[in-house]
Amino acid sequence: MDLTKFILASNEAKSVEELYQLLEEVLGDACGYDRVIFSLMSDHASLGLKAGHGIMRNYPDDWMKYYAEKGYEHLDPVRRFGFRHVGPFIWDSLPLVMDLTPQQSVCMNECREAGFHNGAAVCLRGLTGELGGIGVASSAGNKPESEKDTRYRLGLFNAISQQFYVVFCGLHEKKSALERQVVLTGREIEVMRQMALAHKDDAIAFNLNLSRHGVDFHIRNILKKLNAPNRMFAVMKAVNSGLLGLDEAAFIRQASRRGRSRPVSV
Repeated sequence: MDLTKFILASNEAKSVEELYQLLEEVLGDACGYDRVIFSLMSDHASLGLKAGHGIMRNYPDDWMKYYAEKGYEHLDPVRRFGFRHVGPFIWDSLPLVMDLTPQQSVCMNECREAGFHNGAAVCLRGLTGELGGIGVASSAGNKPESEKDTRYRLGLFNAISQQFYVVFCGLHEKKSALERQVVLTGREIEVMRQMALAHKDDAIAFNLNLSRHGVDFHIRNILKKLNAPNRMFAVMKAVNSGLLGLDEAAFIRQASRRGRSRPVSV
């Protein structure tokens, strides 16, 4: 399964369990991650859900039990860094960007010894400050890859995770934001299509003959109308609700192809 098929299939998911199974499949097929864990890093009052570590996961039960017994949930550097970092990151980068305590170093070493390799994570931010998170790893062992390949994998992982979070929230909402009547102007739809292709503001301005100020104005209106905290979230909502027209799948495929040379930016 690739990104395009995941988006289309996840939009049709009837339960969070079905949605999570799709997440496992696409992260394994497209990114090579066979270990996946999804957590609510804060309460989600709008969904009636409490914070919980690993509410959906395929991590081994013995590791999760050991992790809980050691109290790693409260000192795990992956979780702590995720709370204050925007965008996906690899676990191996943490010693370079934060001072690990001896306990945190032990936590990461034991994680590797338990068979978690090439780990990555992303914190998912909702509009009202609610936080979710997805952690992934491979049990196959470390395989060196180029910086370009790593950036592409992280970009793809981020796009998949954002889509999962949008649909997850939608399945829990009593009245889904996607069901509200949202009316975009013709120009806003044009800007959204450029965003779906992962174009930066300068490119959008050039392609649509707009000023940078004009692009910023339209994007702010789009985020407000879609009740979205960032551009990636807005694009996924627009795709899910059909606001981009009948060619949304084509836009996703093109954005994925662009991502091979440059990851989608949020």
